[in-house]
Parts: sequence; C-alpha cells; structure tokens
Amino acid sequence: LTPEDSLALADALAKRNHAQAALVVYRRHLRDYPRGPGAAEAHVGAGEVLLRALNQPTPAYQHFLDALDLGAMPATAALAREGLTEIARLQKYRLGGR
Repeated sequence: LTPEDSLALADALAKRNHAQAALVVYRRHLRDYPRGPGAAEAHVGAGEVLLRALNQPTPAYQHFLDALDLGAMPATAALAREGLTEIARLQKYRLGGR
C-alpha cells in the first residue's frame, strides 16, 4: 500500500471499531515508512486506538511522544498532546483516587 492508502485503511478500520485490525495497519505503516509520509499520523492513530479502544495507555504514550518527535503538523501534534494529557489524567486518578 502507498502511505496514503495505508493511513486511509487504518483510519477507516479505527472509525468502524475494528481496533485490533487498525492497530495492525498502523504498525505496518510505521514498519514500512518509519520516518516517511504519514508516520506522525500513524503514531497518533496507533496511540488513539491503544488508549481509547484497547485501554493500553503505556504503549499509547510512546506513540504520542514519537509523533511529536517526528515534528508532526499542528493538527496532528495537537491530537498527540491531547492523548498525553488524557494519559496524565488517568495516572493522577489511579494514583490519587480509588
């Protein structure tokens, strides 16, 4: 798949609640295009699936950081920061409140 097709497929799977399949495609995109077109978007997509659909904040955190490290475009960077903020809120809740 081209980078564009790969992201489109992963995004479509994620929107249709096929979290595991979407994650496979995001990871494959990152394997094939680790620093190429759409890498930051794939990191954010994987992070969103891991955080929101699969309740795995630890690997999601790294994907959000990786997106920012790649110099994501402003909209993508904003999504990565939102994900990091959500993870921080979850951690505060788990540590402070029972």
